[in-house]
Amino acid sequence: MSGLISLILSVKPNLTVAQVRQVLEQSSQDLVGIPAEDTPGWDQYYGFGRINAFNALNNALLSSGNNLQAENIAIYPNPLVENSFSISGLIPNLPYDIEIVSIEGRSLKKLYNATANDVLNVEGFSIASGIYFVTIYDKSNQKVFKKKIIKK
Repeated sequence: MSGLISLILSVKPNLTVAQVRQVLEQSSQDLVGIPAEDTPGWDQYYGFGRINAFNALNNALLSSGNNLQAENIAIYPNPLVENSFSISGLIPNLPYDIEIVSIEGRSLKKLYNATANDVLNVEGFSIASGIYFVTIYDKSNQKVFKKKIIKK
């Protein structure tokens, strides 16, 4: 773990401890253990899951300027009550591919070349209660961001 933290800080040395922790949590692979012990999200046996260095470095490889910042991306409402949500913090007028993925890894909804002014609204899908991931592909900067959402 300390080696991965060193790599993250080598590509973005201005991250705070909380931001490094967030990168590690959001980039880890959940549900990798024994199903009876490994519940979705954090659990006492496997924590947030297995660390994924590739995902962690992709999430941390953000610089200032015209690149999207992971810490600026917000999904709301979260938890979801309806089958829609909004994404803020995206750079206006740039193309994004958005994908909703189940905790088992099944793709449930894809949007291609979506653009946002201030907010990108994602609608037109139906999901049951549970934990899902929203993957945001920043096509202009070749970056991938993953955010966790919960449907009540």
